[in-house]
Amino acid sequence: MPSDGSAEPQVIAQGWDFYSSPRIDHDGSRLAWITWNHPLMPWDGAWLWVAELRPDGLLEEPTLIAGGEDESVTQPQGSRDAILHYLSDRTGWWNLHADMDGHTEHVVAANAELAPAPWEFGYSTYQFLDDSRIAMIVQHGDRTWLGVSHGDKGPPEAIQLPYTWIKPYLASDRHKLAVIGATPACGPGVTLVDPTTAAIQEIVAGQPLASGSAQPESITFHTRSGSDGHALLHPAAGSARLPPPLLVRPHPGPTANVQLRADPWVDFFTSYGFAVLDVDYSGSTGYGRPFRNSLRGNWGVLDVSDCVDAVDHLAAAGRIDRGRVAICGSSAGGYTALRAVATMRTFSAAAVRHAIIDPATWRQTAPKFQSHHADLLIASASEPDTYRERSVLPHVDAITAPVLIIHGEQDTITPVSEARRLAHALCDRAALITFVDEAHGLRNPDHARQALNAELAHLRQALRC
Repeated sequence: MPSDGSAEPQVIAQGWDFYSSPRIDHDGSRLAWITWNHPLMPWDGAWLWVAELRPDGLLEEPTLIAGGEDESVTQPQGSRDAILHYLSDRTGWWNLHADMDGHTEHVVAANAELAPAPWEFGYSTYQFLDDSRIAMIVQHGDRTWLGVSHGDKGPPEAIQLPYTWIKPYLASDRHKLAVIGATPACGPGVTLVDPTTAAIQEIVAGQPLASGSAQPESITFHTRSGSDGHALLHPAAGSARLPPPLLVRPHPGPTANVQLRADPWVDFFTSYGFAVLDVDYSGSTGYGRPFRNSLRGNWGVLDVSDCVDAVDHLAAAGRIDRGRVAICGSSAGGYTALRAVATMRTFSAAAVRHAIIDPATWRQTAPKFQSHHADLLIASASEPDTYRERSVLPHVDAITAPVLIIHGEQDTITPVSEARRLAHALCDRAALITFVDEAHGLRNPDHARQALNAELAHLRQALRC
């Protein structure tokens, strides 16, 4: 708007359900923004628009640069010479592209993700340096690293750093990079990195885990759907002669991924002799667009069978005790865990936190950003029978394993009323613990400790260990 504030704000994304925070090019002459609409999430399909800024502060007619129902675009950013760059998965991976006078140029090509699923505004996974190089965060599977492109359009060259996980907020003064990184043994810390020498200047140290858990192992296994499955196995502490009991943990999201970094929950249970298996089930990010799309219409089905197939893989290799396997999860991971004990006989117990129980309810209570997510993952709103079948509640009679349910009384995303309803239906097969002043997650450290100890007692009794 004009500097005197006399004009009304101009609408830049009319007719769309959602749009991203606009970004102004380096020379301040253009505005770029991302739109997407129902039933897509921004990692399913999105559109990149650009409009010239007029002297009076208003916009010229916007131009569509990239995107569509089958292409996710994210993180538009102008280079120092005012060339618009953005990340697109048109090749099957989120790679870096540029708009060259209406022509798309593939700037960095790699069989890896140069962006995470855009759950939040403000992600920044690439930065322009003071020469022709571009620094970027690279992800493949459960591992993340920092790389540099030298302008040859090939894959980025890795900078040798100790981190296995880097938060998707990369900052730079064009000479050094500010990085939030972690390892399996140490929580996130802030460092300055020289992209040329890989020298590190520590700003805020990460917190090491108390027990110093063993290095986790990446596992690949065959799934009944015909694809490769992926998981991260955290070994039990000690050197017990017998195979350990196993806790399978599907991640929340469900469009998210296993992260190779320090995890206090994992550290707690491995220190008590449990092995933990974090499963990157179908639909997870970090493996390209086709794998990410594979959960469409299959939530509560493929995620469950992938967890079972991972257990079968480890049991066949003699690495776990098949008779002592439980499944644990939070939010969407809790939904997968509950569906698993309702539809499979692999798991002897379950423990869930603020779990989604009925996706139809979750569709109404989820934040607006995600309220329509289930329409791609399960069915459209016009297919209530499919929603009803995927709910946990109609299948409570099939649940024979003991279930621990932990929930916050103030949870507006997954209402506590559904947790109470499930616990009541399961009768003596369920234990319900609620926290009066907690919402979707446990923020009070005392409550977190109580939940951990309750889970430990529940799993030890159920798995006889």
